[in-house]
Amino acid sequence: AQVVAQWRTDLRHAWRGLLHTPGFLVTAVGTLALAIGAVAAMTNVVYKVLLEPLPFPDAERLVALSGTAPGSDLPERFGLGFDFYFHYKENSKLIDGLFAFGGGTSTLRTENRVERIGMGFPTNDMYATLGVRPIVGRLPRPEDADRVVVISERLWEQWFGRDSAVIGRSYFVSGEMRQVIGVMPAEFRFPSEETMLWVAGEARLDQVQPGNLGMPIVARMKPGVTREQLATELTQLSKGLPQRFGGPPNYARLNEQHRAVVDPILDRIISPTLSTSLWVLLGAVAVVLLIACANVANLFMVRAEGRRRDLAVRHAIGASRAQIVRLQLAEAVLVALPAGVLAVVLSAIT
Repeated sequence: AQVVAQWRTDLRHAWRGLLHTPGFLVTAVGTLALAIGAVAAMTNVVYKVLLEPLPFPDAERLVALSGTAPGSDLPERFGLGFDFYFHYKENSKLIDGLFAFGGGTSTLRTENRVERIGMGFPTNDMYATLGVRPIVGRLPRPEDADRVVVISERLWEQWFGRDSAVIGRSYFVSGEMRQVIGVMPAEFRFPSEETMLWVAGEARLDQVQPGNLGMPIVARMKPGVTREQLATELTQLSKGLPQRFGGPPNYARLNEQHRAVVDPILDRIISPTLSTSLWVLLGAVAVVLLIACANVANLFMVRAEGRRRDLAVRHAIGASRAQIVRLQLAEAVLVALPAGVLAVVLSAIT
């Protein structure tokens, strides 16, 4: 109780002293608040983008499939084609499902609004592979072909006021009239945050053009399977593509050089360049915080130098060194607390 009473007295005296130097108080609090707020905001961005678990069941089993062909004139990593998609889907013993997808922006037109929005163009097995279900309506079926769409909860709210009657209505979507059949949950935003609508699509064998590469593919591994095991199996399977689909001579040569690449799905959603940039920015704002702390410490040292006479008088009338140090710490606490509160407000705004 005595210690608490001493701290209460020191905090009261420290606050009175700080009020007598408002320039110092505002400068110290503002400097710390801006630096702490920047670090908090950047940390939140890094967590949301890179560290927060993906909103899919057993997300650690989801992987992005691509290829590499050392010695060829292709990029170091390249997307695959429908030949790989069908061959992997029908012959792999280590996957529980896979889908191909595309994305971009296209036009959505309703009765009173027209705009280009982010759209996804996945094969229908995306939903089962990712393990997601709509909150309203149903998922696409093979007989729907590409005449139906599933919309995001964000689009449902912003364009249709969460009216369930939107299910069954048809709108002009990406060049054709298509029917809305379902609404996905708010956390589902694959393959990007901008995606607000998904056009149904069923892959067909007659779409296969051997050697037509560049398509992203995502797979779900069976429990206990490692990425290395899957890459080995898929590399071996790719050797049988020329025999099944034919193709020009360089297609057979490419598949001899081909090696399957299996990456975590996050690497498909977030590019390595963006990931590196975010970590660099977080490091940069952390350095800014250190600099801000050093500057505020210098301000306290200058303030203490200017108060040598006051501190000497306190010591002369009986204040111990511990009491004087405690008074200095009380001032630091009274600067740090409002700076922290202001930093939380700033990070919430940004």
